[in-house]
Amino acid sequence: MPKKRGFYNIFSTHWQIVNVGKLNELKNGTKVNIKLLYNKGIIRDLKDKLKILGDGVLDKKLEIYAHSFSKQARKKIEQAGGKAVIVKVSQVSGVSQVSKEKKAANLKKTTPQKQNKQERKKPK
Repeated sequence: MPKKRGFYNIFSTHWQIVNVGKLNELKNGTKVNIKLLYNKGIIRDLKDKLKILGDGVLDKKLEIYAHSFSKQARKKIEQAGGKAVIVKVSQVSGVSQVSKEKKAANLKKTTPQKQNKQERKKPK
């Protein structure tokens, strides 16, 4: 049998990294979140967390929503008159919110056969 070398950590956190200089492409006063960056092609994956780093110059006032900011990035955003907001996973990607909504919708959509089974199971 071949030896397994190392391992793959299934609990590791994956980050999408964006430098402040890259955000100059956006219009002044834009609310920047992970979905907007994905649609513009700046990041590749919606599932990963977003971290903003301080490389480059930011000239525009932006309101940026991300999971993490470096100290330099936060400083540059605030100097430009913008706002750096740290958010939770579900607020940025919306993945967990969507799945909760689907589950609730599926519970509401019960067929008459399922309703009859549920009524039979209830003790009288």
